[in-house]
Amino acid sequence: MKSSIILLQIMYMFNFISMTFSFVFINTPTPISLNYTEKYIRYEFPINSTYFTNWTFHLDKFSNDFEYIENKLANPHLIFKCQLIESKRVCEMNVTGLMNRFYSIEPMYCAISPINNETDCNKKLSYNIPVPKPYKVNEFRPLTKGGPTLISGYYLRIFKEYKFRTNFGTQIILNEPEFDNPTYDITKIFIDFKEGSGKNNFWFYDNSLHNNNNISFSYASPIINSLIINENNLNSNNDNNNNNNNTITINGNNFSNNKSNIIIIFSDNNNNYTIDQNNFEIKENHSKIEIYNQLNYPGKMNINLIVDSIPLDKIYSFCINPIPKKINSILKSGGIILINGLFLSTTTNNNNNNNNNNNNTIIKIGEYDCKFINSTNDKLYCKLEGVNNKTNKDDDGLPIKITINGCTNENILKFYYIPSSDYHKQAKPLNQHYNNGNNYRISKQLLITLLITAILNFSKLYENVNILNVTRSKVASSYCIKTKSSAVKRFNLNKGNGKVKYHPRAHPDTIAYVNSKLYTNTFKSCLFSCHPNRKTKIFSKDNPFLIQTVVEN
Repeated sequence: MKSSIILLQIMYMFNFISMTFSFVFINTPTPISLNYTEKYIRYEFPINSTYFTNWTFHLDKFSNDFEYIENKLANPHLIFKCQLIESKRVCEMNVTGLMNRFYSIEPMYCAISPINNETDCNKKLSYNIPVPKPYKVNEFRPLTKGGPTLISGYYLRIFKEYKFRTNFGTQIILNEPEFDNPTYDITKIFIDFKEGSGKNNFWFYDNSLHNNNNISFSYASPIINSLIINENNLNSNNDNNNNNNNTITINGNNFSNNKSNIIIIFSDNNNNYTIDQNNFEIKENHSKIEIYNQLNYPGKMNINLIVDSIPLDKIYSFCINPIPKKINSILKSGGIILINGLFLSTTTNNNNNNNNNNNNTIIKIGEYDCKFINSTNDKLYCKLEGVNNKTNKDDDGLPIKITINGCTNENILKFYYIPSSDYHKQAKPLNQHYNNGNNYRISKQLLITLLITAILNFSKLYENVNILNVTRSKVASSYCIKTKSSAVKRFNLNKGNGKVKYHPRAHPDTIAYVNSKLYTNTFKSCLFSCHPNRKTKIFSKDNPFLIQTVVEN
């Protein structure tokens, strides 16, 4: 009897403890599966397993629809509705319209045990319980210089953590104080990223139990806003000029601050080539790069800039434009035009007269076509036909427009005809000039024009010997001629008839000095008088007559 009383007392105490501390015997919910969208959260549990009845997120912080008051939820939308389906218990919470507030300071839950129907509340959600991961997160791409970056999506912050982990270290949420603001929208958060580049991973929950809760992202693609060819660095005064002092400045964003991470590729219709690391440098971190000595000839070019395996979103196209700087003047009857400047030929060899780029080169002088003859990097020759009618536009100067490989000069250069009072319209033999006693004056600037016009007017070329004849000269003269491969040669002629033979090398560039002023000619040879009385005589290669007699002003 006594034993029975003791046994009843033990059972009574067990029931009392069980009723009083029933939560001790309720296990943590262990769902079979978890599914969620921005509209619902759905768990599946074994039939005999503990399951969720409700969640609360904002306990004792501020009043809103999620507030948990006296063990009762004011908002039924945080309640899980559960039902048995086949051999499982399915519990679903409707979260439609609640995503902007779906975050936690210290998340809590209630659960029930189907074995004894006991409910336990004020339990903390923890990392070892499956919860929704960030969902429909936008593609976020921080700038390579770092800074605030918007991340949007659902279920971004279920646990109270303001730090995020990346391959580049910990990143900080910028609007942490707003967590206590009733109007705070958790679907849009700003993260302060450190500078970096390339592809990375981003962990929303910095906890070992959630290491798989990461999203791959990459820093922003490089952007080219402008590309400037620095013309001031170009040297056009060198006879061997190949534009090798040029500088290209690229302005934009997301260029990184590490030169070794950058690859620059130039391409045209024919080839691609990668810029050597020694030929460029970062002038301003993330925003300015200078490239050196990469411009050879005019035309359309493409550039791709790759930063730590991230290329431009769109290949950047630009033009290397021809740059005309000087132009001669000719008669209204037409003649040969010489244009000096930069990027005037499709060939990179300055010593090669390229006669095959006619289809790629278009020259317009005002409304008139100038027929392409040949060109080098710094000289271009074309033939301008004569015009019958004079217009006011001609007096104002005609704009020069050169298009090579689809790229047109942007600088302004104007052409002017020679006024009719400045030239003698028809050249005469030497004896006629002096017998008549006429001296026709012309400016120094027109000298080279007459020379080239004279040479091109004669088609016959001697392969090995140039013969220059002087007939009935009335004064003693000395003549100077120089090629790239020879010293200045001076020939003295007395009064009367004379003949000079000159054996040039193959295709020399003739250099003539007239009263110490230098002129050049890319044709086989020519001859200038160096007479001290300032009379300058221009001869053709194979014609025995003087083409023009001039006296410099």
